[in-house]
Amino acid sequence: MGHPCCRPGFRGQVCQLYEHLLRNADRYFDRFDTLNSDGRRLLEVIARMLLEDAPWLEEAVKRVRREPSLERVLRLGSYFYECSVYELLAGRLGLTPYL
Repeated sequence: MGHPCCRPGFRGQVCQLYEHLLRNADRYFDRFDTLNSDGRRLLEVIARMLLEDAPWLEEAVKRVRREPSLERVLRLGSYFYECSVYELLAGRLGLTPYL
């Protein structure tokens, strides 16, 4: 069964892990918006699944592994995640999520 935010051809679990990473950005990113060691481990799980599903994403995965910033993580997500990430990152971005 897929995930409503996953593009066709990608596992729902990839999107679930991606959402978890962004919802818990305060836990997985440092104050400079770079992944910490726990965040890197979670990103590695996501990256392995992505490369199994879409080997053409190898360069994008290499870039985010090399520079694991929030910006790069968001760019990587744009390949497989269709829903808006703003509500997932509302606290990190200083926004108030609308209800």
